[in-house]
Amino acid sequence: IIWLLKTSGSMKKSTVLLIIISVISLCNKNAKAQYQTFYHKGIIRNYIVHLPPLLPPDSPLVFLLHGYGGTPLDIINYSGMNDVADANHFAVCYPEGTTDNLNRHCWNLKYDFQIGMTADDVDFLDSLAFYLQTRYNFDPEKTFCSGHSNGGDMCYRIACQDAGNFKAVASVSGCLMKWIHDSCTNVNPIPVFEIHGTDDRTTFWNGDMGNLQGYGPYYSVPFTFDFWDSVNNCQNEIIDTLPDLDPTDGSIVISDKKIDGINGNQVWLYKELRGGHGWPGSGGYGTNMDINTSSEIWSFFQTYNTVTTQKEPDRYIQEEVITSPNPSKESVKITLWTFVKPLPFEVFDLYGKSLIKGELNSRETVIDISLLAKGIYLLKVSENYSKTIKIIKG
Repeated sequence: IIWLLKTSGSMKKSTVLLIIISVISLCNKNAKAQYQTFYHKGIIRNYIVHLPPLLPPDSPLVFLLHGYGGTPLDIINYSGMNDVADANHFAVCYPEGTTDNLNRHCWNLKYDFQIGMTADDVDFLDSLAFYLQTRYNFDPEKTFCSGHSNGGDMCYRIACQDAGNFKAVASVSGCLMKWIHDSCTNVNPIPVFEIHGTDDRTTFWNGDMGNLQGYGPYYSVPFTFDFWDSVNNCQNEIIDTLPDLDPTDGSIVISDKKIDGINGNQVWLYKELRGGHGWPGSGGYGTNMDINTSSEIWSFFQTYNTVTTQKEPDRYIQEEVITSPNPSKESVKITLWTFVKPLPFEVFDLYGKSLIKGELNSRETVIDISLLAKGIYLLKVSENYSKTIKIIKG
């Protein structure tokens, strides 16, 4: 800013002032993007959470996963998802992958070159979603996951391996790895959205079942679309060509929507003719500019009617969980209104670190919290059904 003031010369004062305001605005915007930590299976994981102002209780939560070698800040900048969140009143979480043997942040997709990666990213993302739902009172029936490239691949792993806290996924330039597809033997129906360019030179439209790229075999986009269509048993189809808003980008988008599936699920495919590997709407060579990708993803997440799967009544907590006394200095008595069978529990701190684990093996179980520091903790009782309540150590 000082440099601008000294070197502006004959520039209009209004122009200089506008530039300064823009720089300050950008700095303030980036200042809000603060990394937070989450302790998972012995690893300290990083994430950024964006909370629009005056966010009401039971708001939706969208996860957005960066690509290979990227960071949360990268995808915040080029996706524009925060602006869409502010306009539509939902929160966004940008988690960070661990590093591989090339020291690049990524998600563990078991690519052939991801040697030695052991991070359980499915459980990490599922656990972080549960933690954020509890901490900020987000609606667990409106928690979704999207990602770009390697992050898009991770969305398919989440969908196939049943991370129960995510109700729909949206992949941009992602692929369905063969080994992930093979793990989808008993996958539950879940809405899926893929946005993909036919000229993508990183994640091929026609797949790479011969493993010429060295990632490992992965299926074509049409095969992946048909697979999720069959999983959701969609009954009808709507095909449309979206308006060519930017004729100079050399690309148009064909929308193919399979609708009327199980639980009202839908499966969407946006086919970018001659589109590349970028995030549509962000600019850059080979990037389609006819759509705002983040807006389209949010439109998809709003589309289907989430239906909670009914569990058999003898396998979960039917009524409420009562803690007493609360606050407490020494121990907390946990009372299950209806005791059916032993249930696992964990006590977490507000950073997501598990401190106490055990099992509720009767209608009333006493948990020793005498070694915990004063503060607020979260008790999670779960099996097929989860219940979380606050414990206050006095």
